[in-house]
Order: sequence, then structure tokens, then C-alpha cells
Amino acid sequence: MITDVKIQLREYLKTIKLFKANAKLLLTNVLLRFIGHGIFSLLFNLYILQIGYDVDFIGYLTALNNIAIALIAIPSGFIIDRFGFKRPLVISYSLSILFIILLSITTNYFSLIIFNIALGFTFSMIRVIRNPFLTKFSTKVERTHLFGFSFGLMMIGSVIGNVIGGYSPKLFEVFTSLTDDIIIYRLSLLSGALISAIGLIPILKIQKDNITSLNKLSKRTFKMMFSKLYIKLLLPHLLLSLGAGSVMPFLNIFFKEHLNANVYQIGIIFALGSFITGVASFLTPFVTKRFGKVMGIGILQISSLPFLLMIALIPNLTLVAIFFIVRQVLMNIASPIYTAFVMEAVPDEEKGIASGYILFMWGLAWAISSSYSGILMKNYGYNFPFFICFVFYLISAITFISFFRGSEKKLRT
Repeated sequence: MITDVKIQLREYLKTIKLFKANAKLLLTNVLLRFIGHGIFSLLFNLYILQIGYDVDFIGYLTALNNIAIALIAIPSGFIIDRFGFKRPLVISYSLSILFIILLSITTNYFSLIIFNIALGFTFSMIRVIRNPFLTKFSTKVERTHLFGFSFGLMMIGSVIGNVIGGYSPKLFEVFTSLTDDIIIYRLSLLSGALISAIGLIPILKIQKDNITSLNKLSKRTFKMMFSKLYIKLLLPHLLLSLGAGSVMPFLNIFFKEHLNANVYQIGIIFALGSFITGVASFLTPFVTKRFGKVMGIGILQISSLPFLLMIALIPNLTLVAIFFIVRQVLMNIASPIYTAFVMEAVPDEEKGIASGYILFMWGLAWAISSSYSGILMKNYGYNFPFFICFVFYLISAITFISFFRGSEKKLRT
């Protein structure tokens, strides 16, 4: 058995060496971006509460952000087909840093809404670019490894960001003698923006790619979404996103308000979850080799569901933290497998559009579910949306397996 592990490890490391230069540069950006994002995602909702708004406003902001993501997702696919990857990536990434800074220094109701929507537009473009970029600069030999590696770096970046975000308010308080919590949160958020800004360096070094398609937005574009293949690919993702949007944007608030965790504890919990998920994501090639992509996704998602319920039902911070981490690992390492599966299932000329469709569904679903979830938490308790999430996740996993079990090898033949 030890010999088999050594052989598989050697094969894994050998495959990683196949990563192309452009892919490595994007991976470097991913790590730095998610360090900054880890700080922002941990502290921003808490900052909103600190400046006097309520949880329902956070739900409203999340919904608007995801509407923006959904609206620009499909056009983003055409933009990258028309202008390539580098130019849209550099512009959207630079603007995302600007809007994070603006969100970190304002308290005005309408400014928060406008900058949040604008940030959603830039996030959408960045996320749409990533998957076809990694697909283009890889072969089928290392593609699953590359997607898993990319996701692992996202999680590791989030770990570092969550730890920095958890500690930074206290550090600013100690080393600057500041007592105003709003200013302390603001400085912590700006430190995340600074780290993200460093991520511009590797993407500026990416070699300009050749434009391979002059596709234009047309009726056919939207008809494609309703083709048999795309319905099968996107419907489970839509259901999954409806479930995720009910709970995920509010997890930091759930820990703080429902379980009385402080910012430091939330940062550590999130960091541990991201770290273990990141480590586990490097094992995705072994999961797909053992079960295949379809059953691997289904098994991972379904096995996470009991832990989701226990988060809602058990009012103990230590136990919930453990359940949270286990659930996150099982559910999230299915994500790069699904992405690789979709990218391999569609023709090359449709990869940018397909990536846009995925993000469109994700943003639309999160907008819908987060808008009502904030209200449900405020009126019926912080654990109620977890049951809604459970139902959506279960239906999504069953639907995906029923659509694709036994047909994985036939999709591109």
C-alpha cells in the first residue's frame, strides 16, 4: 500500500511539472487574490454591522452583488472570446481592487450599494476568465490536476486571509492605540486590498493570447442555454447555488450572532476549513480516478449533507466548527471536478460562453436565495435557512447523478 501511495505521488508531481507558464502565473495571482479576498469576505459583513446596518441589508447587498455577477457573466464570455484573456483580466482585476477600497472607506447607504454592484461586475469577469484560461493552457493529461491545484490555492489563500483578517483588528488596536472599531475594521479591509493589488504583477506578465473566436452576442447564445446538454449541466448547478446562497453569505454572522463567536474565533474556524479543504483539493485526481467525475461529485456532495444539518441543530461552537469544516471539505472539493467536467463536456469554441453560463446561474441563484435568507434569519432564526440549503443540495446531487451517470465517456464522442 505504501508503495502504491509513493507511485501515485510521483505521478502527481510529474503531472504538476506539465503546468504551462501562463497557468503558473494565473495560479500565483489566484493565491494572492484569495489572501486579500479571505480578509475581505471575513470582515466586510461584520464591518457593515459595525457601521449600523442590519443583517437584512447584508442580504440585500449580497443579492445585488450576485445580480451584477449574473448580468455580466454571459457577456463576459464574449468579451474574452473577442479580446482574449489578458486585457479583460488586467482591467477587471484592477477595478476590483478600486471598488474594494471604496467599499472599505464608505458608510453611505447608496455608495455601498453602487460600489457593491460594481464589484460584482468585476468579480464576474475575473471568474468567467479563470476556467477557460486554465482549460486553454493545459492538456487533458494535467487538466484535472490543474483545476484541483487552482482550487487548492484558493483555499490556502483564504486560510491566510482568514487568519490575517481574524488577527488584524486586534493587531491594529494594539499597535496603533486606535479605539474606534469602525476605523480598525476599515484598516483591516484595506490591508486585504493591498495584498490583492500585489496579484496584479503576475497577470501583467501573462503572454498575450491569440484571439480564437469572434463570437457575438446573439439569439443563438441564449438558445444554447436551453439545449439538452446545457440544461443537464446547468440545472444541478442552479439548484446547488440556490442552496449555497441561502447560507454561505451569512456564515460569519451565524457564528457571531447565533454562536457568540468573536472575530478571532471566526477567522480561525474559516482558516482551518479553507486549509483542510485546500489540502484535500489536491487529492481530486485520486477521487476521479477511483469513482469517475460524475460519481465522485455525487458522493462528495451527498456525504456533506448530514454535517450541514448538524450545524443548524447543535448550538455548540466547538462541535459546529468541526461540522462546518468537514462539510466544507466534502462539498467544496467537488467544485473543481465539476468545473473540469463542464469544460471537457462542451466544444472548445463554447468554453468561454459555458463559463459565463455557470457564473450566470450561480449569481442569479445567490441573488434570489440571499435576498430572502437575510429576512428569514432576522425573523425566524439563524438556523432556519440551513434546512432550505439541505433540500436544494440533495436535489442537486441526485439530479446530477441521474443526468450523467454512465454517460461521462460519451459526452465528447
